[in-house]
Amino acid sequence: AVESGGESGVINTIPYGVDHRVSMTQQWVEGKLSNLDYLLAINHAVGRTTMDSKFPAMVPWVSDLIVQNGGWRDLSQTKYRLRHGDAMLDLTYSNSVPRHHIAESMSELTYYMYEARRSPLTTLRQVVRSNFVPAHYPSSMARYYQWSPDEATPAFYNDPAIFISRHKAIGL
Repeated sequence: AVESGGESGVINTIPYGVDHRVSMTQQWVEGKLSNLDYLLAINHAVGRTTMDSKFPAMVPWVSDLIVQNGGWRDLSQTKYRLRHGDAMLDLTYSNSVPRHHIAESMSELTYYMYEARRSPLTTLRQVVRSNFVPAHYPSSMARYYQWSPDEATPAFYNDPAIFISRHKAIGL
């Protein structure tokens, strides 16, 4: 890969084995590049990385995680649109300069909620809330999906370390 990712060191931007003589889109169309690798390459192309809490890489949630091996999400709409609806998008559009439909891509708050189990408590207190209460953090992937207005972090797909808590002793 071109760059190593997050605190766990998982590599998750442009994968090794990419033939740079052929467009990544063509490689994806031909099945030589997975959907996840293609999305990570797109993130990389626009400057998003897994190491940046203010402009993080993101990928779509593909399931609502309510039904095991099912509950597929409607990918024709963004998670933001599914969560907030067209009225909120219209409001965002009418109140933004320049006009656009996209609210925040992924907020720093969401990034650290996703990374809560492996981020330092000092960071969580600074970014999420000063009074750290483990019960305020989603306890399952289904709860993360329900809670978040944003798309998912690539770590949910390629870094099992994101599910291991360094804060077990205090209930997270």
